[in-house]
Amino acid sequence: MHRTAAVMTAAAVSLAACFGGDPAADPVAAGACETTTPGRAGDPLLGRTIEALPVGIHEAALAVSGTAFLCATAVVVAPDGDADLLAVAARLAAGVGGPLLIGAFDAEEGAESDSLLEAELERLAPQRIYGFGFDRVPGAPRWARLVELPADPATAATEVNSILETTAVVDLPGGGGVPALVALAGAIRSGAGVALAPAVPADRAAPVPAVSVGPGDTGAVWVVDAGRPDLGFLAAVAAAASGGKMVVVDGADLRRVPSVSAALRQSGREPTAVYTMGEVTADADWQLDVLLRGSQVPGGGFLMVPGKRIVALYGNPLTSSLGPLGDQGPDEAVERIRRISAAYGADGMQVIPGFEIITTMASAGPGDDGNYSVRMGFDVISPWIEAARRHDVYVLLDLQPGRTDFLTQAQHYQEFLLHPHVGLALDPEWRLKPGEVHLEQIGSVRAAEVNQVVHWLADLVRDNALPQKVLLIHQFDPIMLPDRELIELRPELATVIQMDGHGTLELKMGSWNRLTAGDGARFWWGWKNFYKEDRPTPTPEDVLRLSPVTVFVSYQ
Repeated sequence: MHRTAAVMTAAAVSLAACFGGDPAADPVAAGACETTTPGRAGDPLLGRTIEALPVGIHEAALAVSGTAFLCATAVVVAPDGDADLLAVAARLAAGVGGPLLIGAFDAEEGAESDSLLEAELERLAPQRIYGFGFDRVPGAPRWARLVELPADPATAATEVNSILETTAVVDLPGGGGVPALVALAGAIRSGAGVALAPAVPADRAAPVPAVSVGPGDTGAVWVVDAGRPDLGFLAAVAAAASGGKMVVVDGADLRRVPSVSAALRQSGREPTAVYTMGEVTADADWQLDVLLRGSQVPGGGFLMVPGKRIVALYGNPLTSSLGPLGDQGPDEAVERIRRISAAYGADGMQVIPGFEIITTMASAGPGDDGNYSVRMGFDVISPWIEAARRHDVYVLLDLQPGRTDFLTQAQHYQEFLLHPHVGLALDPEWRLKPGEVHLEQIGSVRAAEVNQVVHWLADLVRDNALPQKVLLIHQFDPIMLPDRELIELRPELATVIQMDGHGTLELKMGSWNRLTAGDGARFWWGWKNFYKEDRPTPTPEDVLRLSPVTVFVSYQ
């Protein structure tokens, strides 16, 4: 890690702030650093900053120390390579209110000292240095007293508990993984000590459990990838000592661990300085907005895939001829789709009842605008969206655009798409070219037009801190999406291709196999059952046997 001139200047200012005079003065004479203060906690007037910290444990420890501590009365130094010892050392560091640093030197063999660690120790100006397995720390300030601790984790834990005078002990699973970080967080919050325990078997460990440390009063937040719990030890210490917040996330997508949202919202202050640690997505900034301000989707969480399956009634509220949704009012439709969807969770997927509402309807005549498409009024759609909100039902607004384009029609209903439980469906069968009319040919749409919708809808999600939305695209014939491989995917959207052909199960399966072949692995998949046109209507068991797995099923 290379320190910039600005950071080095901040170090000198920090010393002056801690000791009220010349940084070169003896701090024992000048008075100890009695508080820890975030060094770069961000200014709320300037908005939120986000910074990726180094991924190497040695460099990361120095960076975390620099973000959280202006100075420190006590510093803990542990060697790299022993995850259990690192966890024990983190408990001590949190207890004494100082940073956890990593010694990249071997004192016994007389290896060269670590110049970066020396610089950080000089900046922090501690009175005590707790060294695990070190009988000396090269470069330690002349006034600092070294407290030597054993390198054996179990023995070290006993001595740490004695130093902290703890009366309770938390078992610290071996291996230094996420279970150990969970235990460490609990020990820090409760003031308990730690004792080494057997490692948690991989098949019994939660994928990414809720882990957070610190009140979050300063605006500084350390966002740690669950794949690097060792970095979490460093951040937990910083959060506990400085009043910031450490949270553990799935680094690929922060929205995958919805419990992080509660931890962040319980903070004393909204994050103004965010430090990511490990392999954390470049989308962390806007995903944090979702966790901080977004509403959850039906069934909970901020993602629609994977793990959820929507089972929906299809149709138009004004008529029963286009699907079962129009057979009854919104509240009765909720009860009907709940009964239908009950059998679709047999494979362990979470089932979400849904409505797919034909919002713009293909028409036989051109209409006043010549588009061969009739837009439903807001007064027609609103009662359904409100009923869905009350009953935790997901809604898709289905567009049959005729001679206009999908984006124009989607933008007309932006007000509805700002709801977290409303997504969008595009039906290329009813997208006409100039001179075409409905039912004389199968409609189609190019990827370029679909991508206009993709980017507009994804930006709507991002800009308004919305949870992930479903973008459903109907297809029963390859000509409907002739360049489907060019459709762009955005993490703000769950893009689903729905095979909506009808006929015998054999015919439908033939269409399914053709459509899911090739680039089918890029998309999520849906299926449609027809009450009248299918012979017979496939059962839930038939649908659950499909491969790829379906995340959307509708009834027409």
